[in-house]
Amino acid sequence: MRRTAAIMFCGLGLGCAGAPLRRPTGPLQVFVTAGLIAPGKSDGRPWDGTGSLPPDVARAAVRGLLPSARHALLGLMPGAGGLPALTAVAPEVAALMNGAYAAPDVRVVVSLNGRPLGGTGVAQDTLAPTWAGGPVDVGVIPEGAFLEFRAIDTDLMFDDDIGVCTVTGAPPLDAEGYVAAAAYRCSGQLWGLAVRAVERPPAP
Repeated sequence: MRRTAAIMFCGLGLGCAGAPLRRPTGPLQVFVTAGLIAPGKSDGRPWDGTGSLPPDVARAAVRGLLPSARHALLGLMPGAGGLPALTAVAPEVAALMNGAYAAPDVRVVVSLNGRPLGGTGVAQDTLAPTWAGGPVDVGVIPEGAFLEFRAIDTDLMFDDDIGVCTVTGAPPLDAEGYVAAAAYRCSGQLWGLAVRAVERPPAP
C-alpha cells in the first residue's frame, strides 16, 4: 500500500525527491509488461461482436480519462498493473470495467520513427493485458526520435487500432527501470502502459 501511494504521488508530478530519474545514453532493450484499454471503442461500440455497450460503459469509453487522471495512472502502472491503478485514480470508471461485454485481444507493436522493431504476443480477451515475453531491441534513441507503442486488437479478419503511446528521445527511467509517466504522450483507447527499459552495454 505504501509503495502504491508513493508511486501515485510521484505520478502526479514530474518526479519525487529521493527518486531521481535517469536518462539512458546507450542502446536499449524494452519490455512492454502491462497495459490498460478503454472498455470500448471511441464511438461507444464494443471491441468485438455485435450489440452495444451499457450506456454508462459507452460514455466512459467515449469520454476517456482526464489528463490528470491519465498522468497519475501512467505513474501507477508499473507497480499496480492496469485495473488496480485505474481504481486508485478513477474508481467510478474502474467499476464499469468488469462486465460481460467483449474485451479485445491485445498486442503492442514497438516502432522507432515509424520503423517496426518487434512487439508483444497477444493477450486474449482482456482490458488489462500483461505480457511476459522477451525484449524488443531498440538501440540508441537519438534526440528527437519517436519511440512508439501501438496497441492493436487482433481479430480473425480485420484488426482494430486501439491507441498509441509515444516517447520522444531516450526515455527517462525510474529507479526500477520503468519509463516515467511524464515521458508518455498517449492517444486513443490505450489508457495506460508500463514499459521497462534495460540499457545494454556497448559491444566490445
